[in-house]
Order: sequence, then C-alpha cells, then structure tokens
Amino acid sequence: MGAALAVGTVAATLPEACQTVVVSGVTYENCGANWYQPQFLGNRTVYTVVAPP
Repeated sequence: MGAALAVGTVAATLPEACQTVVVSGVTYENCGANWYQPQFLGNRTVYTVVAPP
C-alpha cells in the first residue's frame, strides 16, 4: 500500500483494504503502512493517522 503518512494527518475516508484492530478497547484501522483512529468531527467520522499501537 502507499507510503507512510505523518502522524496527525486527517483523512475523510480510509484507503481500501484496511483491517479493524482493537487494542485495549481502542479501535484502530490498519491500512498497510498507516494506522488510523476514527474520530468524530461535528456529525461525521474522520480518520486521524496515529502511531502504531
């Protein structure tokens, strides 16, 4: 998959072929080189790049 993005980058949608991973009750999306955490922004969900759990 694509190159690693900077931690803190916000995306409106996830790339294809992401895998949901739950670590210590926190949901992440693993998309190859990038880990995302879903967050609410107003009334929509966005995905922020985070360090791997």
